[in-house]
Amino acid sequence: MKKKTSLSEEDQALFRQLMTGTRQIKQDTIVHRPLRKKIAEVPPKRLLQETG
Repeated sequence: MKKKTSLSEEDQALFRQLMTGTRQIKQDTIVHRPLRKKIAEVPPKRLLQETG
């Protein structure tokens, strides 16, 4: 389900030529947050301390 229309080589070259000298702004950058560790599991060392 590819809806993107691919640009011709000429159009890509034109775009790159126009974009030279520009800088990337903060809104253009997507940073994915790292996945959080599950806290539901109790570490084995802690189980040993509580039972012993």
